[in-house]
Amino acid sequence: MKNILVIAYHFPPIRASSNRTFYFTKYLPDYGFQPFVLTVDKPGYGDKSDDSIKIPDNVKVYRIKNRNTRLTRVISKHAKLTATSDFMWIKQAIKKGLEIVKESKIDLIFCSGPYQSAYIIGHKLKQETNLPLVLDFRAPWFTDKEKYKNLQRDILKSSDLIISSNEVNAKEIKNYTDKRIYIIPNGIDVELMSKYRGGNKNNNFTIGCASSLFPNYSVKELIQAFHLLNT
Repeated sequence: MKNILVIAYHFPPIRASSNRTFYFTKYLPDYGFQPFVLTVDKPGYGDKSDDSIKIPDNVKVYRIKNRNTRLTRVISKHAKLTATSDFMWIKQAIKKGLEIVKESKIDLIFCSGPYQSAYIIGHKLKQETNLPLVLDFRAPWFTDKEKYKNLQRDILKSSDLIISSNEVNAKEIKNYTDKRIYIIPNGIDVELMSKYRGGNKNNNFTIGCASSLFPNYSVKELIQAFHLLNT
């Protein structure tokens, strides 16, 4: 069994964007990797909490005090002094990460974002330990691309494997690296879905959305398709 350090700001009980990383850690042991998670202790400003998600007992989670407040968001957005709004946990996370690497004999570092702080932490740990670094991109890269383009290139250059959840993100990342980017789409937890299977006496079906619907997302075509099926 290989030991893997998973670095992600979004992890339960934080609800937003945490499902992908959480289910990676849930099923990594099935593929020979024992996960050790480095994350924050609670949701910060703008984040929602969901205490219903049960973290498996075999997943060790280390939590850094979260100081992501409205003030730090304002500083990041308007003063642009940092690359990411959740910069307050980076220093402590690097220190704790080095301890975990030594104590748990970590074999590989896996970073998932947003936020981009996870990549910065992983990059620094890579420099200190020379362990293999895997970057997982669930969302676009830094928002201030021009200012942080050198940092982006340095982090991507130091990585040993790059993963993206979709082709759109992969295309964006390609602006900063020539490395191959592997696509691992978001999926479903078959074990969880099985709980909702049952008889359907009325021959009806339910549509569920496992993501967020933003104003620029169009569902017109989906509705038209179902209308055609019903005619």
